Amino acid sequence: MPIPANDDQSHGFAPQEGPRGTPLVRGAVSRTQGSSSGDRAGEHLDMQRGRYPAWIYVGVAFILQVLFASTVVGVLLAVAVRAAGASPDAVRSVHLVSFPAGIAAALWTFWNRWRVNEAFSSRFCAGLMNISILYVPIVSWGYANYRAFLKLRGR
Repeated sequence: MPIPANDDQSHGFAPQEGPRGTPLVRGAVSRTQGSSSGDRAGEHLDMQRGRYPAWIYVGVAFILQVLFASTVVGVLLAVAVRAAGASPDAVRSVHLVSFPAGIAAALWTFWNRWRVNEAFSSRFCAGLMNISILYVPIVSWGYANYRAFLKLRGR
């Protein structure tokens, strides 16, 4: 009796399903040398996900990160410029430097971690945007900063 061909390479096991019945694709992204975590390494493919996508909430968290980093840089620069004895006009123009610095900080925070953050944040989505918008961006922002801290430590 011939053995039937198994084209899906599941080796006799039923393929696993992800959210909303979509099949899980593991290892679809090749691991790059020097990168053991993040989007390029395919970390998001092996993470547990929630039922609902969290892309919009990660986008809101990115905007929160821009605002937070801009505020921190702006306050530090304003204090330094004021302590140096500069004119009040110089202190007021600090925002011209702080906003691009905030964008750069947010890009660095979310770089190679956007999909990982989305997979993590999707666990907290309630299915109702009116409710999820109240807390999921905060969860996403906190997780992004936690991962940025790990990135600073070299992990």
